[in-house]
Parts: sequence; structure tokens; C-alpha cells
Amino acid sequence: MNSHSEIFGYLSVLSWLCAQLPQVYKNHKLKTIEGLSVEFIITWLIGDLLNLLGCIYTNQLPFQVALSLWFILVDLALTGQYLQYRNYQDDRGRSTTRMITHRQTVSLSINRVSDRSASVKPPVTLKRSRRSQTHSVRRAENSRSRTFASLVALGLTVGVGAAPTLPLPSISAKGLVSDDLAIIIGKLSSWACVTFYLSSRMPQIYYNYQRKSVEGLSVFLFLFALLGNSFYTMSILSSPRFQQSHPQAMKYLLESLPFLIGSVGTIVFDVIILLQVQMYKDKPQNTSGERQPLLDS
Repeated sequence: MNSHSEIFGYLSVLSWLCAQLPQVYKNHKLKTIEGLSVEFIITWLIGDLLNLLGCIYTNQLPFQVALSLWFILVDLALTGQYLQYRNYQDDRGRSTTRMITHRQTVSLSINRVSDRSASVKPPVTLKRSRRSQTHSVRRAENSRSRTFASLVALGLTVGVGAAPTLPLPSISAKGLVSDDLAIIIGKLSSWACVTFYLSSRMPQIYYNYQRKSVEGLSVFLFLFALLGNSFYTMSILSSPRFQQSHPQAMKYLLESLPFLIGSVGTIVFDVIILLQVQMYKDKPQNTSGERQPLLDS
């Protein structure tokens, strides 16, 4: 009777388990996380934490709690990659800056020897160059901060689709807090989770639009997220709980409504990002003057 709901549930779980790993691998391969918006990751992580609280305090199924923990684990992996590769890029930036300074010093000395009458101009040029480098570093730091926030958001949206209605006993929060407080915490966490999930994609969409590029972004992340949310929605709608008496069916609908809205809503944003992938896949990244050649050829 509930075979369709179970099948959709298993497909949703499988999709979510595969969603973020391609992005983690791509970050490792490229040694950078610049393809992801920082706000996206931060929002995602907060959403996954709220999703975990919502699952526990609304007596959701055990595998939902397990998946929530899995999503948080991957979110932390993405955050760790951000910190690791940010330091890696900072070290490379400092090394390159030393090379630039050395080259400029040598060039300045040559100019002074060859033309003493122009000795005033090189220091001005050097000062302007250093000022330009400082502005470039600040812009790069701001860009990395945006990337970190988006990464957190990314982990959160994936957690939305983790609630297929499999016939397993639910996890209860009884004993931790009173029943009334558990209900309040569960509902607030669930709806707050939806808010973060729905808003998590927006920074990434704007980040892609701003760069006119999806370089460094794994298309499988959003493809599997789209599949996971779709299967999750179908799992809820095909649940036999909807065939119970009207009061029971309405109770189930209200309990599942935050997760349902979150999954359906993020499907729309996932489609937009996949369209951006199609639009920008053959276009070079638009640096907007932020990334200039460090050394003259």
C-alpha cells in the first residue's frame, strides 16, 4: 500500500547521499572553493542544524535524523576546505607579492641608472602599484567571505529533502524537555529551517550572475539536490497517511508542511542554477577588473 512512498523515499536518500560529494571532490581537485558563494554555505549549514532540531522535536523518522547529521558533516567538510584553501591562497598571494616587489625594485633601480632625470616617476608608479595591489587583496578577501557564507547555505538546502515516509519508528524528544516546549521548538526550528533553505540558493545565483561563470561549481550538486527534493516531495504526497481520517491526514500535512515547502521551493532555485550552468558553461569568467596579471609577460 505504501510501496510507492517507500521507493521515492529510498531514491531521495540515495540522491542526497550523492549530492555534495562531487563538490567536495572538485574543491579538492582545484584546491579552491571560489565556485561557491560564501553566503550559500553559511545559510546551508545553519539550515541543516535547524533541520536536525526540527526532526528531533517533531518526532520525525530516525533516518531523517541520520541524514541531517550526514549533511552537517559534509557542511563542516566544505567549511574546512574553505579555511584550508583560503590559507593556501593567502600563502601563494604573499609569495607572489614578494616576487612583484622584487621585480619592481629591480626595475626601479634600472630606470634610475638609465635616466636620472626620471627618478621621481618610478616611486609614484610603485606607490600606485602597491595601492592597487592592496585594493585587489581586499576585493579578494571580500569575495572569499561571500564564498564562505554560500557554502554554509549549500549544506542546508540539501537537508530539506531528507524526510521520506518509511515505516520506521520515530525519534521522540520526550525526556529532554516538556512536551509543550518540544512542540514549540520543533515547529520553530522547522519553519526557520525552511527560511534558510529557501534563501540559501539566492546568494549562489547572484554570485554566478555577477561572475558570468560557473567555474569551480559542480553541476552534480544541484542536479542531485533537484532529484532528492523531487523524490522527497513525491514520497510525502504518496504517503498512506494522507488516506487516514481527515483529522489525522490534516495533522500529518501540517507536520510535513515545512519540509514540503522547503523541498518544492528549492526545486525552483535549483532549476535556475542549472539554467545558469547551461548559459555560462562556455563563457570565460568575468573578472570585472579584479584579477589582473600579476607579472608582465
